[in-house]
Amino acid sequence: MRDKALVKSYRDRTYVSTAMVRHNGTTVAFAMDDRRRIYYNVLDLEQASAAKGELDAAYWNAEPALLPFPTEFVDPFADAPVVYGMPVVKAGGTAEVRPQELFGAETDPFLSTTARLTEAAPIQVVSDGRYVLVFRQSIASGHGDAVYRTAGNALSGDAARSNYVLAGGAKVPAADASLLCDRFVLVGSKLKPVVEARYQRSRSKYTPAAGGSDTLGTRDMDGKQFYEPTVKLSFVPRLTGGGFAVMLLPTEVEGVSRWQLFVNNAAEKRIESLNCERTDDGLFDVTGTQLWTSPDPKFRRSVLEREPGTDPNTGRPLVPVPATTDRAGTALQFYPNVRPEVRIAVDAMPAPSGGATFEVWVRPTAPGGTVLASLDESAPTGFRLGINSQYQPYAIGASQGWQLTGSRALTAGVFAHLALVVNGLEAVLYVDGVETARTTVSTAPVPASAQLLGRQGTWDPATGLVGDIDEVRVWNRARTAADLADRGRRLLGTESGLVTYLRLDEGAGLVAANLVDRRRDAAVNGAAWTTSEAPVSDGPGLSRDLFAIKGREVVGGLAATLYYQQEQQSSGYGTVATEKRQARMLLACATSGPPPQGSAAGRNHLCTIDLALGRGGRLAALPREVVLDPIGVPEPTKDLDLLAAAEAKVNAARAQLGADWKLADDLPATLNYLNSIWNMGFRRAQRDRLVQTLPEMFAAQARLGQDRAEVAAAEADLAALSGGMRGGADVVLPMPRIAVDRAGLSAYGALLTFAWTNGAPSLLDSANGDVVLYYPGVDGQFFSAYYPTTVSRATRRLTAGVGALTLVSRDPGARTGDFSLTVSPGTSASLCTVEVVSAAAGTERFPDVPRAAADFARVLSGRRVQGALLGKVATAQDAAVDLAEPLSRNLPQGAAVTVGGRLRTVKAAVAAGGRKITLTTGGLSDTAGTDMYGALYDYGRATCSVPGASLSAGSRIVGVTIAGVSPDEKVADGWATDGAQPLLAR
Repeated sequence: MRDKALVKSYRDRTYVSTAMVRHNGTTVAFAMDDRRRIYYNVLDLEQASAAKGELDAAYWNAEPALLPFPTEFVDPFADAPVVYGMPVVKAGGTAEVRPQELFGAETDPFLSTTARLTEAAPIQVVSDGRYVLVFRQSIASGHGDAVYRTAGNALSGDAARSNYVLAGGAKVPAADASLLCDRFVLVGSKLKPVVEARYQRSRSKYTPAAGGSDTLGTRDMDGKQFYEPTVKLSFVPRLTGGGFAVMLLPTEVEGVSRWQLFVNNAAEKRIESLNCERTDDGLFDVTGTQLWTSPDPKFRRSVLEREPGTDPNTGRPLVPVPATTDRAGTALQFYPNVRPEVRIAVDAMPAPSGGATFEVWVRPTAPGGTVLASLDESAPTGFRLGINSQYQPYAIGASQGWQLTGSRALTAGVFAHLALVVNGLEAVLYVDGVETARTTVSTAPVPASAQLLGRQGTWDPATGLVGDIDEVRVWNRARTAADLADRGRRLLGTESGLVTYLRLDEGAGLVAANLVDRRRDAAVNGAAWTTSEAPVSDGPGLSRDLFAIKGREVVGGLAATLYYQQEQQSSGYGTVATEKRQARMLLACATSGPPPQGSAAGRNHLCTIDLALGRGGRLAALPREVVLDPIGVPEPTKDLDLLAAAEAKVNAARAQLGADWKLADDLPATLNYLNSIWNMGFRRAQRDRLVQTLPEMFAAQARLGQDRAEVAAAEADLAALSGGMRGGADVVLPMPRIAVDRAGLSAYGALLTFAWTNGAPSLLDSANGDVVLYYPGVDGQFFSAYYPTTVSRATRRLTAGVGALTLVSRDPGARTGDFSLTVSPGTSASLCTVEVVSAAAGTERFPDVPRAAADFARVLSGRRVQGALLGKVATAQDAAVDLAEPLSRNLPQGAAVTVGGRLRTVKAAVAAGGRKITLTTGGLSDTAGTDMYGALYDYGRATCSVPGASLSAGSRIVGVTIAGVSPDEKVADGWATDGAQPLLAR
């Protein structure tokens, strides 16, 4: 092997950055040279031969090939997409010529294609199983190779031209530090452009030629092949230094995935997270797809279609899947006689356009109060938007003498959407998108007039709001009633004319983020964060979130990879298998900032962030400002007692693993021997003795995975205490927890004190399932660090009869001391109150949980069980329901039911034969004709101390298993005791 080449090297040019992707089992490598040309090479193992040998290095292409970019360019997200042709340049020069003046070989393959738009920055490559997608940053406007739009729907970089399209007196560039995407098909060992179908006469994918005779085809009327143009992702902000990462995230729906992009917004010193649906043809769907499901709630989890149709279970038409309305998260709550100081920053506002719109969701709990106001209402543009003593919304311009009062009163305790629209000298007041008042004004408010929430400029307790405020939006234009249809959808913050956007989803702290670029955040004092019930959803299309790393700025490229946590499970006959479990995403980037302790100034230390992935293809939500603790190789401890205790722990864990391994190893032979003597009467005594040993053998087999985890954790602790000199082969550094979001999804992250670079990091999965972080050193070195993906979860035990339930931490990084569970009496002997506490996820309280072990586990684990059919709803008015037929059995107070698929609790007992049922929660007026079923538990009764957290899927902190416990055993009052620790603190 010493004489054989293990590495394939190319020294034909100077390469400055690389990327690699696996496409259907084939490895494709990419490299950019110092002239901004991108080359690729394919590891073609399909061409195996004895002459080439068995080493991979022999199966790379002989020479890298130049990546063939298109000659056309398009922004499909523009209002009217136009496919622009790139200028044609003769090889050897820079002058633009007419295409008919050149033969094919005379055309410059770089300057005549979108390759000229490539910036000298790291690229990223993604495979979706069908195409290879190359993502690159474009050059900025003003670059020598930049091209600009001309009056004839063409692109040119010729400085002598005079017919350029101008905006604000400047030429409009095709791309300005934009994110570009190109797709290729791998054919053998060559990447080829993707053929596209277009209208043959107009040569457009989007609009046919006038006259109605245009047809779709893959060639134009002259027989020229259509290829996909380079796509500009205009919804992505300007890039700096290749600071972006792109990946595909799976969802719970087979074949449906979502695009996830991270972009370093250097101007705002934050990272933007963009998530959108992947279209059927593999591109970006920023609008999203409406899904359809069964009209019967009991079939909805098994029916999900992308088009209208008929439900196979009921034969009725499918209904649209409603958007989730829990994305509002949190709101600000204002109390009586408490002076709030919630100020909207209005500096650096654009010049007024002559129109303005002020929108807010409000939930009044007492009559009267100010919702949105100017600091100085006596100013000519000062105003106030509020609610009067009759719960009617009003708007007033005190100094100008104008006033509006809505004809429709709000409902106390219910969110409503208010919008004040001013256009010139007219003001209109809308409630839930419906006009309720209109008047003329002498001087209209401007966007900068909106400065205070929940109070007037001069504090008066009598005019302070009592209630909640959410989703504040201020526009520098007058919106129409049609525009206000988006009031129930979260915005991106990049919409035209939007100057202030406060989602108010922080849930804690003294700052409310303004999602509009170049706008300061709002200060929050005197108001409390609370769970929001505003009917606001993300929608299926593009979503945008922001976060910043406290005290640090991202420099250079980003790297991200999808991985799966692996957990060891017993698979029988003494073997332990590793199973893929939760999908997660790891993000890495270099950052500048104050040097961590022990490091030198001027180093760009790497940061990593690990995010859980939800079922819908969306990542764990991060705080507005992420605090990353530094981690590094620890110094050896001088405390000999600590070392001795750690060594003793390692020895005990190894001994337990050895003992259990011996028992599990004996299990197959014991079972075989028992089978052979089972019918031998004279072996009965021996058989009975062996049968008595089986439970311990099976228990030992089940413990093997946890035993290995205990050994690994003990060795990791010893390695950390000894500075890597004892214990495990490597020092394993725990990744600190950043946050647990309202859905229970966890996020971890750290500043790596041992890793710094001036280049872009790379993340790849290794052969053993770990994630490998590669990064170049500052002196030509190349380093790597491994991120283990094998985890186990901390457990606690809870007495149930003669056995014990197992409480399993949902967070793989939590230790037994990080969570607790207490059981106390409920409203009856068969019910109990459960309180689950976690320092990271808050306190959860579940009243009146069934004590029966199986039902107890189902409630806390979120496994809903549909009970018997109680009847069909004849009429419903808020919380009062009338059934079409009398009840066939008693319905006790506190019983859980579902009405039209919505969980509710019975307020007062109803005897058999009754029809009228009163529930504790309303909102059921639209359920006539639906079915009412019994239910195991109403999660609407469960509460969490974290504002905005949802317990509709059970506890966010623990799951419960009942292995070895009878389903009818009753859970006793008391505290859960310690079980096993996790494999590694993440």
